[in-house]
Amino acid sequence: MPATRPSVRARSAAVAALALVASLAVPTGAQAAAPVHHAVHRPATRPAAAARHRPQPAVPAVDQILVPATADPGFGGGTIFAPHGAGQEVLGSVVVTPGFHGRRSDMAVYGTELAAEGFVVFTIDTIDRADLPDRRATEMLAAADYLTGRSAVKSEVSPDRVALLGFSMGGGGTLQAAQRRPSIRAALTLMPYDYPPAGDPKAVHPEYPRLTVPTLIITGQADATAIPARFGRPAYDSIPAGTPKQYLQLTGLGHGAGMGTPTATIRTAVTAFLERYLAGDTAYATRICPAPKVGGPISASTSSCPRG
Repeated sequence: MPATRPSVRARSAAVAALALVASLAVPTGAQAAAPVHHAVHRPATRPAAAARHRPQPAVPAVDQILVPATADPGFGGGTIFAPHGAGQEVLGSVVVTPGFHGRRSDMAVYGTELAAEGFVVFTIDTIDRADLPDRRATEMLAAADYLTGRSAVKSEVSPDRVALLGFSMGGGGTLQAAQRRPSIRAALTLMPYDYPPAGDPKAVHPEYPRLTVPTLIITGQADATAIPARFGRPAYDSIPAGTPKQYLQLTGLGHGAGMGTPTATIRTAVTAFLERYLAGDTAYATRICPAPKVGGPISASTSSCPRG
């Protein structure tokens, strides 16, 4: 019997379920009212030191620049995180997008940590917090154009070296945006949630058959929202064989592991993928292919690096 597309009712139910999940992460009134300061210099969040008695190197400071929603009609504003004292160096950049009903604050730690690694990071809000993946894709690309073309750090970022990172529906939007714009250097998704392509009435899973951008997909074994077998893994399998890609499923983790402070496994995978495909450091290729061994924090793993 041929497969059919989910009904409108099923789609609405899925959105409602995501709204319930998202509501669990909404900050309290006091948290939401907390002021955000312009150009704050603060150390990036780092994992705890494994060796307590060994002196630790200084953590680079990170500048934060607020971008109001009025700055560009294509997205809902955001925060730019940039390495302090980068000087005249031109850096790669990462546009980071939250999930359904999420805020940029949900993903702020990726701003501080990745900026400390030497990237300019732009965590954005969507125009409507309930925007679906196709709309989020459009907003991500608008944010990338603003960052590289009109932002306060436009001279510090290369328009030819932009990556996208998204959580949940932001992850689905990341994959759609990268498929639309092949010049994106890397697409990184955390617990991605998306719908089957509208143009294929037989599709039952999200598919990206024209995606040529190097892609990282991370899922949670215990994710009951973006179930790996229905979302992340079919998405990975649909990406053409000639595209560099990596899939990791994290042992025992649920949907919420994709936002807030990343686990060590997420942090390592994201950093390696950006260093390899955004910064162009081929030394990191061995951390992607062959795929990490299954065991401990990783319950499933596969990768393909046809271009090294």
